[in-house]
Amino acid sequence: MLHEVKGDALRHKMDRRPLIMAHVVNDVGGWGKGFVVPLAKLWPQSRSAYRREWRKHKLGDVQFVEVEDNVTVANMFAQRGLGRGQRRLRYGALRDALRNVAKYAKSNGGRIQMPKIGCGLAGGDWTTVRAMIEEELGDLDVTICVI
Repeated sequence: MLHEVKGDALRHKMDRRPLIMAHVVNDVGGWGKGFVVPLAKLWPQSRSAYRREWRKHKLGDVQFVEVEDNVTVANMFAQRGLGRGQRRLRYGALRDALRNVAKYAKSNGGRIQMPKIGCGLAGGDWTTVRAMIEEELGDLDVTICVI
């Protein structure tokens, strides 16, 4: 079930179920703008793992980083390059990454939380992205936080 709530995605309610914090990363090792800035302040190991291993991943992959007990950050590789002014989000890669997150969530239990992924710096269309999230994660407990 998909829930859209107003608020910061990094302010999550803890419960007994594991939490997967999903977000989009690029394929060139850049980490320094958008959602990743506060994410790295809260969980610096999410950035460290990405920076250490980004070359090993291709678009559509997901790097799962355990950042604390019952919290895993899902670095979803779905953005080609850096820069504004054009759509950098790759919809096919995002769909593959969401499927990987769904598999992980189903085998580990828990819930998924995310900001409006792929629609800021990556330039994706929210109507398209939301429909994709619904298709790939709709049978799971997903919270999308909108500021």
